[in-house]
Amino acid sequence: TLKSIVGDLFVNDKQIASVSNTESFDIPANKEVFYSVKVSANVLSLVSIVTNLIKAKQRIKVAFNGTINTTGLTIPVEQTIYQQN
Repeated sequence: TLKSIVGDLFVNDKQIASVSNTESFDIPANKEVFYSVKVSANVLSLVSIVTNLIKAKQRIKVAFNGTINTTGLTIPVEQTIYQQN
């Protein structure tokens, strides 16, 4: 049973949002599931970051750092994806 997921979302090492959901649900063995999360973003910071990325034509790196809480376990999650050229 997944109890919650919480963490922060970053673009090029700048935090753009906090992610959370505390609704429990079961994940069947060997299956994939979709899990909705709440994203709280500072719109002004987000606009600034996107504008700077467009102007600088930088490669984009998106990262999530947080935890998944299950029955009896807290699992750290660090996932990063990069823009492909």
